Amino acid sequence: MTAFDTVDHDILLSILANRFSIQGLALDWFRSYLANRTQTFALAGKQTVSYPVDCSVPQGSVLGPLGFISYSEDIVDVIEWHSVLPHIYADDTQLLASAKPEDSSRLRQQLSDCVTDVTQWCSLQRLQLNADETKVIWIRSRAAINKLSSPDRSLTVGTGTTINPSDVVRTPLVFCSILN
Repeated sequence: MTAFDTVDHDILLSILANRFSIQGLALDWFRSYLANRTQTFALAGKQTVSYPVDCSVPQGSVLGPLGFISYSEDIVDVIEWHSVLPHIYADDTQLLASAKPEDSSRLRQQLSDCVTDVTQWCSLQRLQLNADETKVIWIRSRAAINKLSSPDRSLTVGTGTTINPSDVVRTPLVFCSILN
Protein backbone atom coordinates (compact mmCIF):
# COMPACT_ATOMS: atom_id res chain seq x y z
CA MET A 1 0.00 0.00 0.00
CA THR A 2 1.30 3.43 -0.85
CA ALA A 3 0.80 6.61 1.11
CA PHE A 4 -1.47 7.88 -1.68
CA ASP A 5 -3.92 5.07 -0.81
CA THR A 6 -4.43 6.22 2.78
CA VAL A 7 -5.21 9.90 2.26
CA ASP A 8 -8.39 10.48 4.27
CA HIS A 9 -10.88 12.53 2.23
CA ASP A 10 -12.35 14.34 5.24
CA ILE A 11 -8.88 15.29 6.55
CA LEU A 12 -7.80 16.43 3.06
CA LEU A 13 -10.90 18.61 2.64
CA SER A 14 -10.33 20.10 6.11
CA ILE A 15 -6.69 20.88 5.24
CA LEU A 16 -7.70 22.49 1.94
CA ALA A 17 -10.26 24.65 3.73
CA ASN A 18 -8.35 25.54 6.90
CA ARG A 19 -4.70 25.57 5.88
CA PHE A 20 -5.01 26.72 2.27
CA SER A 21 -8.23 28.78 2.59
CA ILE A 22 -9.93 27.00 -0.29
CA GLN A 23 -13.64 27.80 0.09
CA GLY A 24 -16.91 27.91 -1.82
CA LEU A 25 -17.08 26.55 -5.33
CA ALA A 26 -13.42 25.47 -5.40
CA LEU A 27 -13.84 23.39 -2.21
CA ASP A 28 -17.11 21.99 -3.54
CA TRP A 29 -15.27 20.94 -6.69
CA PHE A 30 -12.64 19.05 -4.63
CA ARG A 31 -15.41 17.50 -2.52
CA SER A 32 -17.20 16.37 -5.70
CA TYR A 33 -13.94 14.98 -7.13
CA LEU A 34 -13.44 12.81 -4.03
CA ALA A 35 -17.10 11.86 -3.46
CA ASN A 36 -18.75 8.57 -4.40
CA ARG A 37 -15.53 6.79 -5.36
CA THR A 38 -15.72 3.03 -5.57
CA GLN A 39 -13.31 0.20 -6.16
CA THR A 40 -13.71 -3.32 -7.48
CA PHE A 41 -11.35 -6.26 -7.43
CA ALA A 42 -10.84 -8.94 -10.06
CA LEU A 43 -9.37 -12.38 -9.51
CA ALA A 44 -9.35 -15.29 -11.92
CA GLY A 45 -11.66 -13.45 -14.28
CA LYS A 46 -14.27 -12.74 -11.62
CA GLN A 47 -15.03 -9.24 -10.39
CA THR A 48 -16.31 -8.25 -6.96
CA VAL A 49 -19.08 -5.82 -6.21
CA SER A 50 -18.12 -2.15 -5.87
CA TYR A 51 -16.80 -1.03 -2.49
CA PRO A 52 -16.99 2.60 -1.37
CA VAL A 53 -13.64 4.33 -1.00
CA ASP A 54 -13.37 7.09 1.62
CA CYS A 55 -9.63 7.50 1.34
CA SER A 56 -6.92 7.71 -1.34
CA VAL A 57 -6.15 10.13 -4.07
CA PRO A 58 -6.08 8.72 -7.59
CA GLN A 59 -2.56 8.02 -8.78
CA GLY A 60 -1.87 8.86 -12.37
CA SER A 61 -4.22 11.82 -12.16
CA VAL A 62 -3.23 15.47 -12.11
CA LEU A 63 -4.94 16.04 -8.76
CA GLY A 64 -3.56 12.92 -7.01
CA PRO A 65 -0.06 14.28 -6.36
CA LEU A 66 -1.45 17.77 -5.66
CA GLY A 67 -3.84 16.28 -3.10
CA PHE A 68 -1.08 14.29 -1.44
CA ILE A 69 1.31 17.25 -1.30
CA SER A 70 -1.43 19.40 0.24
CA TYR A 71 -2.26 16.61 2.69
CA SER A 72 1.31 16.17 3.86
CA GLU A 73 3.06 19.52 3.43
CA ASP A 74 2.89 20.44 7.12
CA ILE A 75 5.24 17.57 7.97
CA VAL A 76 7.96 20.12 7.13
CA ASP A 77 6.94 22.08 10.26
CA VAL A 78 7.38 18.95 12.41
CA ILE A 79 10.82 18.24 10.96
CA GLU A 80 12.11 21.81 11.05
CA TRP A 81 10.96 22.19 14.69
CA HIS A 82 13.80 19.74 15.48
CA SER A 83 16.32 21.86 13.51
CA VAL A 84 16.54 19.10 10.90
CA LEU A 85 16.45 19.80 7.17
CA PRO A 86 13.78 17.97 5.17
CA HIS A 87 13.99 16.83 1.57
CA ILE A 88 10.63 15.62 0.34
CA TYR A 89 9.61 14.16 -2.99
CA ALA A 90 6.02 12.85 -3.18
CA ASP A 91 5.81 10.29 -0.36
CA ASP A 92 9.58 9.92 0.16
CA THR A 93 11.05 11.98 2.99
CA GLN A 94 14.71 12.46 3.82
CA LEU A 95 16.01 14.10 6.97
CA LEU A 96 19.41 15.76 6.99
CA ALA A 97 21.36 16.84 10.06
CA SER A 98 25.00 17.32 10.94
CA ALA A 99 27.22 17.68 13.99
CA LYS A 100 30.82 17.55 15.09
CA PRO A 101 32.04 14.09 16.15
CA GLU A 102 31.89 15.00 19.85
CA ASP A 103 28.21 15.93 19.43
CA SER A 104 27.11 12.68 17.80
CA SER A 105 25.09 11.55 20.84
CA ARG A 106 23.12 14.80 20.75
CA LEU A 107 22.61 14.36 17.01
CA ARG A 108 21.32 10.82 17.50
CA GLN A 109 18.85 12.05 20.13
CA GLN A 110 17.76 14.98 17.95
CA LEU A 111 17.06 12.67 15.00
CA SER A 112 15.39 10.03 17.17
CA ASP A 113 13.05 12.69 18.59
CA CYS A 114 12.35 14.02 15.10
CA VAL A 115 11.51 10.59 13.65
CA THR A 116 9.32 9.85 16.69
CA ASP A 117 7.36 13.06 16.07
CA VAL A 118 7.13 12.28 12.34
CA THR A 119 5.70 8.86 13.24
CA GLN A 120 3.11 10.51 15.49
CA TRP A 121 2.25 13.03 12.77
CA CYS A 122 1.80 10.14 10.30
CA SER A 123 -0.58 8.42 12.70
CA LEU A 124 -2.72 11.56 13.01
CA GLN A 125 -2.90 11.77 9.22
CA ARG A 126 -3.79 8.07 8.83
CA LEU A 127 -0.39 7.48 7.25
CA GLN A 128 2.20 4.98 8.41
CA LEU A 129 5.96 5.29 8.52
CA ASN A 130 7.36 2.16 6.92
CA ALA A 131 9.97 1.09 9.48
CA ASP A 132 11.31 -1.65 7.18
CA GLU A 133 12.27 0.95 4.59
CA THR A 134 13.58 3.53 7.04
CA LYS A 135 17.36 3.77 6.92
CA VAL A 136 20.01 5.92 8.52
CA ILE A 137 23.37 6.61 6.94
CA TRP A 138 26.30 8.48 8.46
CA ILE A 139 28.32 10.37 5.87
CA ARG A 140 31.94 11.14 6.56
CA SER A 141 35.31 9.46 6.34
CA ARG A 142 35.80 6.19 8.21
CA ALA A 143 38.32 7.98 10.48
CA ALA A 144 35.76 10.67 11.40
CA ILE A 145 33.08 8.05 12.02
CA ASN A 146 35.48 6.22 14.35
CA LYS A 147 35.88 9.46 16.38
CA LEU A 148 32.19 9.60 17.28
CA SER A 149 31.46 10.17 20.95
CA SER A 150 29.36 7.00 20.93
CA PRO A 151 30.10 3.88 18.88
CA ASP A 152 26.35 3.28 18.62
CA ARG A 153 25.13 4.86 15.39
CA SER A 154 21.56 3.51 15.50
CA LEU A 155 18.45 5.57 16.18
CA THR A 156 15.78 4.55 18.67
CA VAL A 157 12.35 5.75 17.66
CA GLY A 158 9.13 5.96 19.65
CA THR A 159 8.49 2.99 21.86
CA GLY A 160 11.77 1.27 21.09
CA THR A 161 11.98 0.66 17.35
CA THR A 162 15.64 0.68 16.39
CA ILE A 163 16.88 1.91 13.02
CA ASN A 164 20.32 0.49 12.42
CA PRO A 165 22.85 2.36 10.29
CA SER A 166 23.49 1.22 6.76
CA ASP A 167 26.52 1.68 4.53
CA VAL A 168 24.41 1.90 1.37
CA VAL A 169 20.85 3.12 0.95
CA ARG A 170 18.71 3.94 -2.07
CA THR A 171 16.14 6.29 -0.55
CA PRO A 172 17.32 7.06 2.96
CA LEU A 173 15.11 8.71 5.50
CA VAL A 174 17.90 10.07 7.70
CA PHE A 175 21.29 11.46 6.69
CA CYS A 176 23.80 12.25 9.45
CA SER A 177 26.81 14.25 8.49
CA ILE A 178 29.83 14.52 10.78
CA LEU A 179 31.68 17.81 10.46
CA ASN A 180 35.36 18.34 11.16
